[in-house]
Amino acid sequence: MCQLRVFILLLLCAGAASGLEIREKRWGFDGRVRVGYFNILSIFVANPDARAFEGQLALENRRRLEKATGAPVVQPIYLAAGTQRWVQFPVFVGQAGSDWHLRWKGGSEKIDGAQDGAPARVLLLDPQDPFAKTGGLRVFPDDLFPTTVAATDALAAVALDHLPRWEPARREAFLDWLRRGGAVHLLRGADGQFPAFPEALALLNTHPRVIRHEITRAELSEQYLTDHGFPAPELRTNSHTLIYSLEQQLLQILASLTKPKIAWWLIYLLTVAYLIAVGPVHYRWSKKIPGSAPLRCSSRSSSASAAHSPSPDAVAQEKNPRSAPSPSPAASATDGTT
Repeated sequence: MCQLRVFILLLLCAGAASGLEIREKRWGFDGRVRVGYFNILSIFVANPDARAFEGQLALENRRRLEKATGAPVVQPIYLAAGTQRWVQFPVFVGQAGSDWHLRWKGGSEKIDGAQDGAPARVLLLDPQDPFAKTGGLRVFPDDLFPTTVAATDALAAVALDHLPRWEPARREAFLDWLRRGGAVHLLRGADGQFPAFPEALALLNTHPRVIRHEITRAELSEQYLTDHGFPAPELRTNSHTLIYSLEQQLLQILASLTKPKIAWWLIYLLTVAYLIAVGPVHYRWSKKIPGSAPLRCSSRSSSASAAHSPSPDAVAQEKNPRSAPSPSPAASATDGTT
Protein backbone atom coordinates (compact mmCIF):
# COMPACT_ATOMS: atom_id res chain seq x y z
CA MET A 1 0.00 0.00 0.00
CA CYS A 2 2.80 2.41 0.84
CA GLN A 3 4.56 1.65 -2.46
CA LEU A 4 1.35 2.36 -4.35
CA ARG A 5 1.05 5.78 -2.70
CA VAL A 6 4.63 6.62 -3.58
CA PHE A 7 4.03 5.59 -7.19
CA ILE A 8 0.90 7.77 -7.43
CA LEU A 9 2.78 10.72 -5.91
CA LEU A 10 5.54 10.36 -8.49
CA LEU A 11 2.99 10.33 -11.30
CA LEU A 12 1.38 13.52 -9.97
CA CYS A 13 4.76 15.27 -9.74
CA ALA A 14 5.60 14.21 -13.29
CA GLY A 15 2.27 15.50 -14.54
CA ALA A 16 2.83 18.90 -12.89
CA ALA A 17 6.16 19.39 -14.66
CA SER A 18 6.23 21.69 -17.66
CA GLY A 19 8.11 19.11 -19.75
CA LEU A 20 10.21 21.60 -21.78
CA GLU A 21 13.54 23.31 -21.23
CA ILE A 22 15.00 26.22 -23.21
CA ARG A 23 18.71 25.50 -23.49
CA GLU A 24 19.90 28.03 -26.06
CA LYS A 25 18.66 31.21 -27.74
CA ARG A 26 20.19 32.76 -30.84
CA TRP A 27 19.12 36.09 -32.32
CA GLY A 28 19.75 36.71 -36.01
CA PHE A 29 22.87 35.38 -37.71
CA ASP A 30 25.51 36.95 -35.49
CA GLY A 31 23.67 37.60 -32.22
CA ARG A 32 22.33 40.97 -33.35
CA VAL A 33 19.15 42.15 -35.05
CA ARG A 34 18.34 44.64 -37.74
CA VAL A 35 15.73 47.07 -36.46
CA GLY A 36 12.88 47.71 -38.86
CA TYR A 37 13.17 44.32 -40.58
CA PHE A 38 12.25 40.71 -40.05
CA ASN A 39 14.81 38.73 -38.09
CA ILE A 40 15.22 35.06 -37.21
CA LEU A 41 15.11 33.84 -33.62
CA SER A 42 16.40 30.28 -33.08
CA ILE A 43 15.57 28.49 -29.83
CA PHE A 44 16.97 25.11 -28.78
CA VAL A 45 14.20 23.23 -26.95
CA ALA A 46 14.64 19.99 -24.98
CA ASN A 47 12.13 17.58 -23.47
CA PRO A 48 13.72 15.84 -20.48
CA ASP A 49 10.38 14.42 -19.39
CA ALA A 50 9.47 10.77 -19.65
CA ARG A 51 6.49 11.62 -21.84
CA ALA A 52 6.22 13.18 -25.29
CA PHE A 53 5.26 16.84 -25.57
CA GLU A 54 2.86 18.07 -28.23
CA GLY A 55 1.64 21.64 -28.28
CA GLN A 56 2.56 25.15 -29.35
CA LEU A 57 5.27 27.67 -28.61
CA ALA A 58 3.98 31.26 -28.60
CA LEU A 59 6.41 34.17 -28.80
CA GLU A 60 5.08 37.50 -27.51
CA ASN A 61 6.56 40.97 -27.65
CA ARG A 62 5.99 42.76 -24.34
CA ARG A 63 7.89 46.01 -25.04
CA ARG A 64 8.54 46.36 -21.31
CA LEU A 65 4.79 46.09 -20.59
CA GLU A 66 2.82 43.64 -18.51
CA LYS A 67 0.75 42.41 -21.44
CA ALA A 68 1.76 41.45 -24.95
CA THR A 69 1.41 43.95 -27.80
CA GLY A 70 0.17 42.52 -31.04
CA ALA A 71 -0.52 38.94 -31.99
CA PRO A 72 1.98 36.27 -30.87
CA VAL A 73 4.10 34.24 -33.30
CA VAL A 74 3.07 30.61 -32.85
CA GLN A 75 4.99 27.48 -33.85
CA PRO A 76 3.64 23.95 -33.36
CA ILE A 77 6.07 21.50 -31.79
CA TYR A 78 6.28 17.80 -31.03
CA LEU A 79 9.12 16.40 -28.95
CA ALA A 80 9.43 12.80 -27.98
CA ALA A 81 10.65 11.94 -24.50
CA GLY A 82 14.33 12.76 -24.02
CA THR A 83 14.73 14.55 -27.38
CA GLN A 84 15.65 18.09 -28.39
CA ARG A 85 15.49 20.28 -31.48
CA TRP A 86 15.73 23.80 -32.84
CA VAL A 87 12.61 25.92 -33.31
CA GLN A 88 12.77 29.14 -35.33
CA PHE A 89 10.57 32.24 -35.26
CA PRO A 90 10.66 34.88 -38.01
CA VAL A 91 9.77 38.04 -36.08
CA PHE A 92 9.63 41.70 -36.93
CA VAL A 93 11.83 43.77 -34.61
CA GLY A 94 10.66 47.35 -34.29
CA GLN A 95 12.90 48.27 -31.36
CA ALA A 96 16.22 46.92 -30.15
CA GLY A 97 16.30 45.43 -26.68
CA SER A 98 12.57 44.72 -26.46
CA ASP A 99 11.30 42.18 -23.95
CA TRP A 100 10.06 38.93 -25.44
CA HIS A 101 8.29 36.07 -23.71
CA LEU A 102 8.05 32.47 -24.87
CA ARG A 103 5.17 30.50 -23.39
CA TRP A 104 3.83 27.00 -23.76
CA LYS A 105 1.39 24.78 -21.94
CA GLY A 106 2.76 24.49 -18.44
CA GLY A 107 5.61 27.01 -18.62
CA SER A 108 7.12 30.20 -19.97
CA GLU A 109 10.46 31.95 -20.20
CA LYS A 110 11.68 35.49 -20.79
CA ILE A 111 13.88 36.14 -23.81
CA ASP A 112 16.02 39.24 -23.80
CA GLY A 113 16.04 41.29 -26.97
CA ALA A 114 19.23 41.71 -28.98
CA GLN A 115 21.08 44.87 -29.88
CA ASP A 116 20.83 46.55 -33.25
CA GLY A 117 23.56 45.81 -35.75
CA ALA A 118 24.55 46.04 -39.39
CA PRO A 119 23.71 43.20 -41.81
CA ALA A 120 25.78 40.18 -40.84
CA ARG A 121 28.60 38.38 -42.65
CA VAL A 122 28.99 34.84 -41.32
CA LEU A 123 30.74 31.58 -42.06
CA LEU A 124 28.31 28.73 -42.64
CA LEU A 125 29.46 25.84 -40.51
CA ASP A 126 28.58 22.16 -40.76
CA PRO A 127 27.30 21.28 -37.24
CA GLN A 128 27.86 17.56 -37.90
CA ASP A 129 31.57 18.00 -38.54
CA PRO A 130 33.32 17.57 -35.15
CA PHE A 131 36.68 18.65 -36.60
CA ALA A 132 35.47 21.88 -38.18
CA LYS A 133 37.60 24.87 -37.21
CA THR A 134 36.36 28.42 -37.16
CA GLY A 135 38.22 31.31 -38.68
CA GLY A 136 38.14 35.04 -38.06
CA LEU A 137 34.51 35.34 -39.14
CA ARG A 138 31.47 34.70 -36.98
CA VAL A 139 29.97 31.27 -37.60
CA PHE A 140 26.39 30.23 -38.17
CA PRO A 141 25.18 26.60 -38.43
CA ASP A 142 24.01 25.89 -41.95
CA ASP A 143 21.10 23.76 -40.71
CA LEU A 144 19.66 26.91 -39.06
CA PHE A 145 19.43 28.86 -42.30
CA PRO A 146 15.81 30.12 -42.49
CA THR A 147 13.25 28.28 -44.55
CA THR A 148 11.83 31.59 -45.84
CA VAL A 149 13.65 34.41 -47.58
CA ALA A 150 11.59 36.92 -45.57
CA ALA A 151 13.78 36.17 -42.53
CA THR A 152 17.08 36.95 -44.32
CA ASP A 153 16.88 40.75 -44.27
CA ALA A 154 19.64 40.88 -41.64
CA LEU A 155 22.11 38.79 -43.70
CA ALA A 156 24.54 40.46 -46.11
CA ALA A 157 27.02 37.70 -47.06
CA VAL A 158 28.09 34.16 -46.20
CA ALA A 159 31.33 32.23 -46.57
CA LEU A 160 31.03 28.60 -47.65
CA ASP A 161 33.58 25.77 -48.04
CA HIS A 162 31.34 22.69 -48.05
CA LEU A 163 28.12 21.36 -49.53
CA PRO A 164 25.21 21.99 -47.12
CA ARG A 165 22.67 19.22 -46.59
CA TRP A 166 19.54 21.30 -47.01
CA GLU A 167 15.96 20.25 -47.49
CA PRO A 168 14.13 21.83 -50.47
CA ALA A 169 12.53 24.69 -48.49
CA ARG A 170 15.82 25.79 -46.93
CA ARG A 171 17.67 25.43 -50.23
CA GLU A 172 15.14 27.56 -52.12
CA ALA A 173 15.26 30.23 -49.42
CA PHE A 174 19.06 30.40 -49.80
CA LEU A 175 18.82 30.78 -53.59
CA ASP A 176 16.11 33.45 -53.26
CA TRP A 177 18.34 35.34 -50.83
CA LEU A 178 21.18 35.20 -53.38
CA ARG A 179 18.91 36.55 -56.10
CA ARG A 180 17.80 39.40 -53.81
CA GLY A 181 21.36 40.67 -53.50
CA GLY A 182 23.19 38.38 -51.12
CA ALA A 183 26.85 37.51 -51.64
CA VAL A 184 28.59 34.15 -51.28
CA HIS A 185 32.35 33.84 -50.68
CA LEU A 186 33.52 30.37 -51.71
CA LEU A 187 36.56 29.01 -49.87
CA ARG A 188 38.70 25.93 -50.32
CA GLY A 189 37.72 23.09 -48.05
CA ALA A 190 39.82 20.80 -45.89
CA ASP A 191 40.77 18.83 -49.02
CA GLY A 192 42.00 21.96 -50.79
CA GLN A 193 39.13 21.95 -53.30
CA PHE A 194 36.16 24.20 -53.82
CA PRO A 195 32.80 22.59 -53.08
CA ALA A 196 31.05 21.00 -56.05
CA PHE A 197 27.38 21.90 -56.21
CA PRO A 198 24.69 19.63 -57.68
CA GLU A 199 22.00 20.68 -60.10
CA ALA A 200 19.74 21.93 -57.31
CA LEU A 201 22.43 24.47 -56.33
CA ALA A 202 23.85 25.01 -59.82
CA LEU A 203 23.24 28.76 -59.47
CA LEU A 204 26.26 28.91 -57.15
CA ASN A 205 28.51 27.85 -60.02
CA THR A 206 27.63 30.76 -62.33
CA HIS A 207 26.15 33.62 -60.29
CA PRO A 208 28.19 36.88 -60.44
CA ARG A 209 27.87 37.45 -56.69
CA VAL A 210 29.52 34.13 -55.90
CA ILE A 211 33.21 35.00 -55.39
CA ARG A 212 35.95 32.39 -55.11
CA HIS A 213 38.91 32.98 -52.78
CA GLU A 214 42.12 30.96 -52.79
CA ILE A 215 42.13 30.63 -49.03
CA THR A 216 40.67 28.39 -46.34
CA ARG A 217 38.42 29.36 -43.48
CA ALA A 218 41.39 29.68 -41.14
CA GLU A 219 42.66 32.63 -43.20
CA LEU A 220 39.30 34.33 -43.60
CA SER A 221 38.54 37.43 -41.53
CA GLU A 222 36.71 40.73 -41.75
CA GLN A 223 40.00 42.46 -42.51
CA TYR A 224 40.69 40.09 -45.38
CA LEU A 225 37.35 40.82 -47.00
CA THR A 226 37.81 44.57 -46.54
CA ASP A 227 41.29 44.48 -48.08
CA HIS A 228 39.98 42.61 -51.12
CA GLY A 229 37.23 45.06 -51.94
CA PHE A 230 34.41 43.88 -49.71
CA PRO A 231 33.97 46.44 -46.91
CA ALA A 232 31.84 45.63 -43.90
CA PRO A 233 28.15 46.59 -44.18
CA GLU A 234 27.14 49.82 -42.49
CA LEU A 235 24.40 50.22 -39.93
CA ARG A 236 21.58 52.16 -41.52
CA THR A 237 18.14 53.12 -40.27
CA ASN A 238 15.29 51.64 -42.21
CA SER A 239 13.27 54.43 -43.80
CA HIS A 240 10.29 52.10 -44.25
CA THR A 241 9.92 51.18 -40.60
CA LEU A 242 6.52 52.84 -40.37
CA ILE A 243 5.16 50.54 -43.05
CA TYR A 244 5.90 47.49 -40.95
CA SER A 245 5.15 48.96 -37.53
CA LEU A 246 1.62 49.92 -38.54
CA GLU A 247 0.27 49.17 -35.08
CA GLN A 248 2.67 51.57 -33.40
CA GLN A 249 1.90 54.28 -35.97
CA LEU A 250 -1.84 53.91 -35.40
CA LEU A 251 -1.35 54.14 -31.64
CA GLN A 252 0.60 57.37 -32.09
CA ILE A 253 -2.15 58.84 -34.28
CA LEU A 254 -4.85 57.88 -31.78
CA ALA A 255 -2.80 59.35 -28.95
CA SER A 256 -2.52 62.65 -30.82
CA LEU A 257 -6.29 62.71 -31.36
CA THR A 258 -6.95 62.35 -27.64
CA LYS A 259 -4.89 65.44 -26.81
CA PRO A 260 -7.19 68.43 -27.55
CA LYS A 261 -5.87 71.97 -27.56
CA ILE A 262 -7.36 73.56 -24.43
CA ALA A 263 -7.20 77.32 -23.75
CA TRP A 264 -6.58 76.99 -20.03
CA TRP A 265 -6.13 80.75 -19.60
CA LEU A 266 -9.67 81.32 -20.88
CA ILE A 267 -11.07 78.62 -18.58
CA TYR A 268 -9.32 80.16 -15.57
CA LEU A 269 -10.57 83.66 -16.52
CA LEU A 270 -14.17 82.48 -16.86
CA THR A 271 -13.92 80.61 -13.56
CA VAL A 272 -12.79 83.76 -11.72
CA ALA A 273 -15.55 85.79 -13.39
CA TYR A 274 -18.15 83.24 -12.31
CA LEU A 275 -16.94 83.29 -8.72
CA ILE A 276 -17.10 87.09 -8.67
CA ALA A 277 -20.62 87.04 -10.16
CA VAL A 278 -22.04 84.56 -7.66
CA GLY A 279 -20.13 86.14 -4.78
CA PRO A 280 -19.76 89.89 -4.18
CA VAL A 281 -21.80 91.03 -7.21
CA HIS A 282 -24.79 88.88 -6.34
CA TYR A 283 -24.61 89.98 -2.70
CA ARG A 284 -24.62 93.72 -3.55
CA TRP A 285 -27.37 93.26 -6.12
CA SER A 286 -29.58 91.41 -3.65
CA LYS A 287 -29.19 94.27 -1.12
CA LYS A 288 -30.55 96.82 -3.58
CA ILE A 289 -33.74 94.87 -4.32
CA PRO A 290 -36.40 94.76 -1.56
CA GLY A 291 -37.32 91.30 -0.57
CA SER A 292 -41.01 90.59 0.00
CA ALA A 293 -42.03 94.29 0.86
CA PRO A 294 -43.37 95.03 -2.59
CA LEU A 295 -45.61 92.02 -2.30
CA ARG A 296 -47.04 93.25 1.06
CA CYS A 297 -47.62 96.76 -0.30
CA SER A 298 -49.34 95.33 -3.24
CA SER A 299 -51.65 93.31 -0.94
CA ARG A 300 -52.56 96.36 1.13
CA SER A 301 -53.26 98.43 -1.96
CA SER A 302 -55.51 95.73 -3.25
CA SER A 303 -57.43 95.64 0.05
CA ALA A 304 -57.84 99.44 0.11
CA SER A 305 -58.99 99.47 -3.46
CA ALA A 306 -61.48 96.78 -2.69
CA ALA A 307 -62.77 98.79 0.36
CA HIS A 308 -63.30 102.07 -1.56
CA SER A 309 -64.62 100.60 -4.72
CA PRO A 310 -68.47 100.58 -4.97
CA SER A 311 -70.36 97.36 -4.74
CA PRO A 312 -72.08 95.92 -7.83
CA ASP A 313 -75.53 96.76 -6.37
CA ALA A 314 -74.57 100.41 -5.88
CA VAL A 315 -73.37 100.62 -9.44
CA ALA A 316 -76.57 99.08 -10.73
CA GLN A 317 -78.69 101.53 -8.63
CA GLU A 318 -76.84 104.51 -10.04
CA LYS A 319 -77.50 103.34 -13.53
CA ASN A 320 -81.24 102.60 -12.88
CA PRO A 321 -82.70 104.65 -10.00
CA ARG A 322 -86.27 103.31 -10.49
CA SER A 323 -85.19 99.82 -9.77
CA ALA A 324 -83.99 100.77 -6.32
CA PRO A 325 -85.65 98.65 -3.62
CA SER A 326 -88.31 100.34 -1.40
CA PRO A 327 -87.61 100.65 2.25
CA SER A 328 -89.11 97.98 4.44
CA PRO A 329 -92.15 98.84 6.75
CA ALA A 330 -90.02 98.34 9.78
CA ALA A 331 -87.57 100.82 8.51
CA SER A 332 -90.42 103.32 7.78
CA ALA A 333 -91.92 102.98 11.24
CA THR A 334 -88.63 103.56 12.75
CA ASP A 335 -88.16 106.68 10.72
CA GLY A 336 -91.61 107.97 11.75
CA THR A 337 -90.99 107.37 15.40
CA THR A 338 -87.77 109.11 15.11
